[in-house]
Amino acid sequence: MSAWWRGPAIPLALVAVGGTVWWAASPDPEVGPAPAAAVADPTFGDFTLDTSDGPLALSDLRGRAVIVYFGYTACPDVCPTTMASVAAAYQQLPEAARARATALLVSVDPARDEVGRLGEYVRWFDPAFLAGTRPEPEIGRIAADWGVRYRKVDLDGSAMGYAVDHTTDAYLVAPDGAFVRTLPHGMPAPEMAGVWAGVLAGAPAPGG
Repeated sequence: MSAWWRGPAIPLALVAVGGTVWWAASPDPEVGPAPAAAVADPTFGDFTLDTSDGPLALSDLRGRAVIVYFGYTACPDVCPTTMASVAAAYQQLPEAARARATALLVSVDPARDEVGRLGEYVRWFDPAFLAGTRPEPEIGRIAADWGVRYRKVDLDGSAMGYAVDHTTDAYLVAPDGAFVRTLPHGMPAPEMAGVWAGVLAGAPAPGG
């Protein structure tokens, strides 16, 4: 199940669209993806992002269990809440496991999220975390391949200018690069840490 969140701190409701439940500001049956921003059968394939340290491919992180999350730095509550939960889960891993784990934020707001800003944002949650993005339409293709929906929503009269509706789930990738499972928004940090540690326990240690 995926979750869809819409806009800044406003009343939320559950909306069923095509059998999938999304978070939305109101029960709007027209809520849906931006063009090329969702696919029926995601492949969870490799991708390359621009980061503050240069290009980074998901495959560059082989050997580590990675939590991938699609969001953006101007997101007022859902993104920081999720990243804080991921950081708390990361800190609950044993030290040896933390060396083989990380989180990767993929920004769906490349117009505002330049790579320096992204790097500072994720390192606020944990210095080991990574972040990057790509210009449109490439970021749309990456999101689509991961089954992620997002769209820009104009905010009349707001200094923000616009928000980005987006899927709120995170995705766990094994050290061998295989997609493991979706981590739903609101998953408690101890539960997330347990799932994360379990994936690491089943993977061979580096050099093993």
